[in-house]
Amino acid sequence: MRVSLRPMLVKDVEGCVQLLASHPVERHRHGSLLARLSSVWKNLLRSESIITSVLEDAETPGRHPQAFGVSAFVADDFLQQCKIPNPVWIGRELVHRISRGDSPVFRRTSFVCQSFNNPNCDSSSRTF
Repeated sequence: MRVSLRPMLVKDVEGCVQLLASHPVERHRHGSLLARLSSVWKNLLRSESIITSVLEDAETPGRHPQAFGVSAFVADDFLQQCKIPNPVWIGRELVHRISRGDSPVFRRTSFVCQSFNNPNCDSSSRTF
């Protein structure tokens, strides 16, 4: 199998959500919020708020996702709220908050720091 790796496009989202939903543990973790995941990811992609990768079989017609990755920079207080006092699964909580208009995700364009060694950068954001 020859594979290709590229950033996720809006047209890839449905296939990636289906791939995630095909995994019993992930389907259970998302629960009823799985229905909202597609629109949340599309909005985050359009606003350039997530970092993504899609791995496809380059030899298969239609080139459906075989694997994918999604990362985001989130507010430090969001992570603290997810960990203390009762830890919650962060992916599900992100979908829940973004769906209700309370997104802790930073847009890539909001970062002025180009390096973690920059003394002007603070620790108020973390990658997820």
